[in-house]
Amino acid sequence: MTSRRLVLIRHAQAQPGLSGPDADRPLTAQGRLDGRAVGRWLVEQRLAPSRVVVSPAVRTRQSWAGAAAELAAAGTPAPEPIIDERLYRNTPDDLLAVIGSTPEETEVLVVVGHNPSTHLVAASLAATGPDDGSGDEAGRRMLAVGYPTSGVAVFDVEQTVVGWGEFGRSATRLVAFAAPRG
Repeated sequence: MTSRRLVLIRHAQAQPGLSGPDADRPLTAQGRLDGRAVGRWLVEQRLAPSRVVVSPAVRTRQSWAGAAAELAAAGTPAPEPIIDERLYRNTPDDLLAVIGSTPEETEVLVVVGHNPSTHLVAASLAATGPDDGSGDEAGRRMLAVGYPTSGVAVFDVEQTVVGWGEFGRSATRLVAFAAPRG
């Protein structure tokens, strides 16, 4: 049996609505600090991404750039992010499709997206995981309330024969949930 990790990240704090397109909203100064804090948290958790998929929105790309800079500074460079339009559409089905299209050899998948889809998928995975007392119970309670900016949920994805393409048939366990701040 192999174990994979799924890391769902909600983008850091973005500027309020601008006169231009929503996708062009950049991070606030605090959001830039928080994006870097996410990277430091990933380093502390010893999470080295093997694949990163990011929404095309400026705020998600900036959030990941800050996190990736911290990973690189710690000697854990991340792969170049893959920009996927489905994440900007922001539906749980699209998010699950992104996860399901992940190559078999990917061990640690990081997805940087938006609410409500990130929260809905993470809360569903946390709620349907094994109820054996293992995992992050405090994280499950936090997810039941919401998914703040810079929120990071980490799931173990236990798989025997199936790959990411059959993600829905896998047992997932929430092992950590945090909202790092810079």
